[in-house]
Amino acid sequence: MDIFDVYDFQNQVENVAKERNLKESLKSLGIVYFDGSLEKGNENRIVFEFSKSRTMAIEVRLMEKKIRFWGWIGDRLKGDYFWKYVFENYGELWRSVLSLLISKYFSPIECISCEIVATTESDLLCQWIEGTESTEDTEDNTLYVGRLLLFGFIPLWKVKHTKNEWKKIALIESSKNKIVEYQLQEDIK
Repeated sequence: MDIFDVYDFQNQVENVAKERNLKESLKSLGIVYFDGSLEKGNENRIVFEFSKSRTMAIEVRLMEKKIRFWGWIGDRLKGDYFWKYVFENYGELWRSVLSLLISKYFSPIECISCEIVATTESDLLCQWIEGTESTEDTEDNTLYVGRLLLFGFIPLWKVKHTKNEWKKIALIESSKNKIVEYQLQEDIK
């Protein structure tokens, strides 16, 4: 692979993310629809798998209103999480895939639970909520944060802080974690 292949791949990823086509976005990541989805044993489950290894990549649980992202790269002792790599290197594509999954399979007014899982369901690395989250009903005027520590791999159910606390966290973490700044901007909107 030479530098032109790298640039070509980067351009393909950017174009796919801009086109907002779920099938093409997943294809660029080597992920395809699993034909056994919604069949016996998977009645309320849509599965996407890695095309080469045929292992689960994304699981959409319709009745539970949940999306699980699966994937470990490497051997048991050394490796990394596939979705962490995608988020760090192709953030726009990551956001596109997530929003396309939500818009295709769920109503825009639903809150969707999202999880990153290693190799088994018990290996829950992170959980956050996507969708509408009303902060007007909270007495302490806190903000709900979904993706703040998404790839810090701290299992989160709900993290609440005041707006000033988020500003302090963003100041401390901004040099090492750009997700904090992004999430702070999203929550203030």
